Amino acid sequence: MPTHRSWILTFGAWACLFMGYSLQASSQDLWPKESLPATSRLQVNGFYRFAATYLDEKVPYPRVADQVNTLPGRQIFVGDDAQLPNLWLNVKGKPGGNLSWSFDLFAFQFLNGKVGAAYSPPVVNSARPSLYAPLASARLAPSLGMNLGMNLSLQWSDRWAAHQLRLGGIHWYSLSDLTLASFRGYFRWSLFERNPWDPVTRQPVVRYDDLYRSGQFEQDVRFGERAVHGAIWDVLPKSGFGKASLFAGKTEMNAGLGGLASGTVGGRFQHKMSKAGAWLAVNTLNHRQFLDSSGSQRTSYGVHTLEGRTAPGKAWELRGELGTGRYQDPVYRGRWSELASVKMLTRPSLTGIPLELHAYRIGRELVNNNGLYWNVAVQERGPALNANPVAGAAGANAVLRPFASAVVPLGLMTNNRQGVNLNTRWQTGPLRWNLGTGMAREIRPVSNRITFNHPVNQFTRARFWRWNFPQNVGPYGRQSVIYRDVFETVKLSDDSAGIPLYAKHFSTLEAQIAWKSEGRQRPLYVFYLARLNSVQKDPVPLVDWRPSAYLRQYAHELESYWAVHPQLVLCAYAAAEWTLGNYATDLDLETFKPRDQRGHALGLGADWHLGPQSALYFRHRWYGFHDRSFAQDQFRGTESWIELKVFF
Repeated sequence: MPTHRSWILTFGAWACLFMGYSLQASSQDLWPKESLPATSRLQVNGFYRFAATYLDEKVPYPRVADQVNTLPGRQIFVGDDAQLPNLWLNVKGKPGGNLSWSFDLFAFQFLNGKVGAAYSPPVVNSARPSLYAPLASARLAPSLGMNLGMNLSLQWSDRWAAHQLRLGGIHWYSLSDLTLASFRGYFRWSLFERNPWDPVTRQPVVRYDDLYRSGQFEQDVRFGERAVHGAIWDVLPKSGFGKASLFAGKTEMNAGLGGLASGTVGGRFQHKMSKAGAWLAVNTLNHRQFLDSSGSQRTSYGVHTLEGRTAPGKAWELRGELGTGRYQDPVYRGRWSELASVKMLTRPSLTGIPLELHAYRIGRELVNNNGLYWNVAVQERGPALNANPVAGAAGANAVLRPFASAVVPLGLMTNNRQGVNLNTRWQTGPLRWNLGTGMAREIRPVSNRITFNHPVNQFTRARFWRWNFPQNVGPYGRQSVIYRDVFETVKLSDDSAGIPLYAKHFSTLEAQIAWKSEGRQRPLYVFYLARLNSVQKDPVPLVDWRPSAYLRQYAHELESYWAVHPQLVLCAYAAAEWTLGNYATDLDLETFKPRDQRGHALGLGADWHLGPQSALYFRHRWYGFHDRSFAQDQFRGTESWIELKVFF
C-alpha cells in the first residue's frame, strides 16, 4: 500500500504539471510582458528590531513596598519594554490619480521565562505555544496585527484652492502649541541611550555630528506631533495668502466607551499678512469624553487661541499665542481661564548672541491634554465619577502626566503657572553652547505635593516595571511609572489640614556644551549636559542653593563618541545626580531626615553599521542609587543592552 507521503508527492507532481500547462496556455492573459501601473505603485517598507536586556541587580530595588530579598538578581528580557513591536511593515498603494492608501502591520516576538516578581507574573503553561503544533495552539504573538489602522489620502485641486483629505488610521498632526502639539524641547538630551524609534543614519557618527553642528538631530514623523484618528481636511488657496485645516475624530486622550461618540474637533485658519513672512492664525480645539454608557455624564474642555508671528527681521522676531479655555465635568464646573505664550527672538546683530525670551501664563482652571502643557491643578473625572481614575481608564491622566506641582524641563508648561525662560546658542572655537534658564510661579497654591523625575538612570529605573504603568509603587509607595520614565512624589508638611499655604516657585538651569576634535578621519565628540532644578517659596534666579528650598536637584551627564572607523563609533558615559529635600518634605520614620539621594552611572558602548540600512548597537551600564535618609530606597547593578535594527 502506498504511504500517505507518497500520495502527497504524487498529487503534488501532477498539480505542478497541470499548473505549468495552464500557465503556458494562458500566459497572454495572466502574465503581461509589462507590469500593470497599479502593481508598480505598491510599496512595502518598514523595519525589524531585535532588542535584549540583561540585568544583574547587586542590590535589587523593591518594586512594591515591603518587598525585600524576593527578586531574582539576574534577569534577561528579549523584547522592548517601550511596547514597540519587533517587526513593523508599512504598506502603501496609489491606484491612480491623487488617491493613495496605506496601513501598518506589526508583530511582536517574546521570549518569556519564569520572571516572577521581577516584571510580571510568569506565563502559564496553558498560554504557551506547543512545540509540535505552533500554528494551531495559543501563541504569545498570534499574528500580524493592525497597528495604526488604515489610512486614506486624497489630493485634488479646483479653481480656488488645493485640497488634501486624510481619513481613518492614525495621522501625526498638530495645530499650535496651546491647542494640539507635543513637547519638542531644546534637544538638551543624552544620546547614550537609544530610543526605539531612533533612525539608522548613513554612518553612525552622523547623529552625533548633527547634534554638535546644529544642536539638533533627526527624529521620526511623530516628533512634535499628536496622533489623530479620524478625518483631516487641509485647504491651501491658490491666492497664497492663507490656509485652513479642520479635523474631527479621536486624539490620544479619547477612550472608547459603549460606542459613544467621544472625540475631539478642531481647526485652524492662517492668513498671511505680508510677503515677508508675517501671519495671523485662529485655532480652536474642543474635546468631549463620555463617562457612562448612557451618555448622560461627560467631561469636556475647549481651547480657542489667536496666534501670530512678525516677519523675520535682521534684528528680532516676535511670536505669540493668546487665548482662553475651560474644563467641565458633572461635578467640577470650571470657569474660563486665560492662556498666553509669547516668544521674542533676537539676532546676533542686536544682542551679540541669539536669544529667545519666552513668557507664558496658563490659567488655573484650564485643561487641555493635547497641548504643550500638563494638567497639574484640576483633578479630571473618570468613568462612574471616579475621582482618581486608574491608568488606562477613560478620562485618566495617570498614564502620561502626574497630578501635582511638577518639575518640568524648559519649554514644557503646566496649568496654574506663569513664568519666563531665556534660551541661547552660540559658538566659541570648537565649543558649542546651548544654555537655558527659567523661573516660574504657581498662580494659586492648590497642591501640597511636588513631582520630579531622575534624569540619571531614568530608563534603567523605568525598566524595573515592564509593560505596565503602576502608580504609587517602590519601597515607600511614592514612585509612579509613565512611558519610559518614573516620577517621584514629595509631600509637603507646611500646610493647613492639607491645604497649601504658599505658592511654589520653580527655578531651572539647563546647559549642554559640545566639543569636537580637529581630526577629520577619526573625530571625537564630547557632550556635557547639566540639568539643575529647585522648588522654593520665593522667586530665585538660576537655581536655589539654600537648604531652605523644598527640593534641590543637580544632574550632570558626560558622554563621548569616537569614530574609530567610518562604520564604527565607540561610546562612553558618566553621570552623577543629587536630590535634596528640606524638613518640610517627607521625613524617614527612623532617621527623621528628609531626602538625601545620590545616583551615578558609568557606561560603555558601540555603534556598528552593518549596511546602508542596518546597524548593531551595544550599551553596558554600571548604575547605582541610594538615599542616605531612607534605607530601602536604593539599588545597584549592571545592565547590558543590545539592539539590531534593519530598515527595508
